[in-house]
Amino acid sequence: MNIALLGAESSGKSSLAQALVAEIRAIDGAPPVVWVPETLRLWCEARGRTPLRHEQADILQLHHTHMTEARQQAGQDAWLIADTTPLMTAVYSQHYFSDTSLYTHAWHAQRNFEVTLLMGLDLPWQADGPWRDGPATQQAVDNLLRTQLAHAGLGYTTIYGNGMGRTQAALLAIAQTLPASDVFGLAMKKRAATLVPNGPDTELGSKFFSQCESCSDPECEHTLFTRLLTQRRTAVRPLSMRAGSDGR
Repeated sequence: MNIALLGAESSGKSSLAQALVAEIRAIDGAPPVVWVPETLRLWCEARGRTPLRHEQADILQLHHTHMTEARQQAGQDAWLIADTTPLMTAVYSQHYFSDTSLYTHAWHAQRNFEVTLLMGLDLPWQADGPWRDGPATQQAVDNLLRTQLAHAGLGYTTIYGNGMGRTQAALLAIAQTLPASDVFGLAMKKRAATLVPNGPDTELGSKFFSQCESCSDPECEHTLFTRLLTQRRTAVRPLSMRAGSDGR
């Protein structure tokens, strides 16, 4: 299985990727799990600068190379958790250079991921040397990313929460993609339930964190998520609404 973590700067991708690897490995019967680090960060740290326009395509290709190498080393049964994908490179290329030429390749690459987790912007923005530009850029990139996912018809699951709550939400989202009777999927849900008391359970799993089918508005999405958690604490009843279909 290939699992993609997408999100704007300072949205918790790397921390969540490492937390997911640790939690999945702790489950009995877990497949090999490998974290594929963020290609752009590795590139920038190696050169001490951010890329120029003509270097974006090379970074996109490096994403592919890193995933291929990780798959070859880990084996076909392994789960790869990718800290961003070529789609993020294409989005940054549009944002910084008004270059949309990388999207066709990026959309194709994204379809190789069975699970795509999009980071919600509910964490405080944190500076990180020269590699981050600020909350305004964070929001603009999130908007572009959502637009491109929708344009290409690529499904995704938005993850909210702090600390282990975020990890719990991600574990549930991944488990929801497995068959209902899958033994390891059930084990993942049990593991997730131990992380945060009164956190989102399987009824509040990825169905509620998923792409807004009517508007893809992150504020609407986050409002719905918060409301559902409140409802869960005050009344236990089946919840069948789709994210984004309520709260306007």
